[in-house]
Amino acid sequence: LREWLEFHLCVGVEHFFLYNHHSETEEHERILAPYIREGLVTLEQARCEVHCQTPTYEACVRDHG
Repeated sequence: LREWLEFHLCVGVEHFFLYNHHSETEEHERILAPYIREGLVTLEQARCEVHCQTPTYEACVRDHG
């Protein structure tokens, strides 16, 4: 995850909108914490229980458009 973020920052991505869908660990939160503090990552929870990709994309566009 860290390497993915760093690569995309190097190629010009300025902000990431990431959605968590029932992660079984909190490892992602530890990795993302410095990026969230710097304002580079917005981390939210997926908006449904199953088949979440389309509703989550729609929510991202609606909320952060």
